[in-house]
Amino acid sequence: AWESAGTPLLAQALEPNFWRVPIDNDIGNEMPKRHSVWRTAGEQRTVQSVTATQAQPQMVRIEARSVLPAGGASYTNTYRIYGNGDIVVEAV
Repeated sequence: AWESAGTPLLAQALEPNFWRVPIDNDIGNEMPKRHSVWRTAGEQRTVQSVTATQAQPQMVRIEARSVLPAGGASYTNTYRIYGNGDIVVEAV
């Protein structure tokens, strides 16, 4: 758990979200049906690997590589955690 002074900083693990609420035009052209695989792509991803390295004396780098069910697309999250408490998240 990620905590500071006993207070949780995250309610749950970070999860990518590739979906947005459809607007009228989307519904009219059946976008929700055509692109429905993206609605659950984040929660249904398959994590292939997780690596952690001490990239610098005051920074740990965690990289999580995944595959999405939408056409087998690759997805990588990189977390850089600094000694001062800063966390930088990158998604590619």
